[in-house]
Amino acid sequence: MREPQNVELAAVKSAFFVYAYMAKQKYTFIDLFAGAGGLSEGFMQSGRFEGLAHVEWEMPMVNTLRHRLVQRWNHSENEARERVICFDMQKTEELLYGNWSEQSIQKYGKDNDEKVIKYGLKGLIGDTNVDVIIG
Repeated sequence: MREPQNVELAAVKSAFFVYAYMAKQKYTFIDLFAGAGGLSEGFMQSGRFEGLAHVEWEMPMVNTLRHRLVQRWNHSENEARERVICFDMQKTEELLYGNWSEQSIQKYGKDNDEKVIKYGLKGLIGDTNVDVIIG
């Protein structure tokens, strides 16, 4: 037995509403092992994602990614410096929570924002929900 047409129309309207809501929502991500930012770039080009932080340990790639955030994505120089973190992923606790060791500060301190050194990713992101971690 076929359902009445108004029920079908309501289902279509409901599905469209869910799709329209999902299309407008931006998801957040952190890119670990970011390199020069190719994967981040693809996510951001979709229009559905906002990069909260990008972590890379090689300075030439860090510089390239910071440059792209400023030139292509209209971030300020300061914002790009905060979001693109030059650091060794093996020092997970320092990366997440800050309070970098003297060794980490000596090696990476001059290339990173003071907020990241003191408070880590948690201090940078704050209460923002991270939807996806890529890398």
